[in-house]
Amino acid sequence: NAIANQEEATIQTEEEARQYIITFGKHKDKTLGEVIETDTNYCEWLLYNAQDPNVKKGITLITGVVPKTENEQEEILNLTIELNDLVRDKNYGYEKIHKHYKVKSTNEMTIEQLKDAIEKLKGMK
Repeated sequence: NAIANQEEATIQTEEEARQYIITFGKHKDKTLGEVIETDTNYCEWLLYNAQDPNVKKGITLITGVVPKTENEQEEILNLTIELNDLVRDKNYGYEKIHKHYKVKSTNEMTIEQLKDAIEKLKGMK
């Protein structure tokens, strides 16, 4: 059973989070569990942009992903720019980097992984 009265609900468990009904946007009337299984990009967007605190908390309960702070987001942006410049300058393929860190894209890399990749590329002749 989906949780009734969405405006007042306060999600406490993963099960409640999976049953929580989204009341807005392109996945309106779907459960958070359904949306997480079918549209991970939208869920990432929701994590930072949803006005409903239960949606943000629910995504964290289900996925374990905690929203990054503004400082972390800025650091990731700067590191990604630096990595992109090095990849271009060294003519090195992203595929190799993604395979090494077991990610599908640079967006999935952690701050530590970005720093490590930058150092490795800087050390290349």
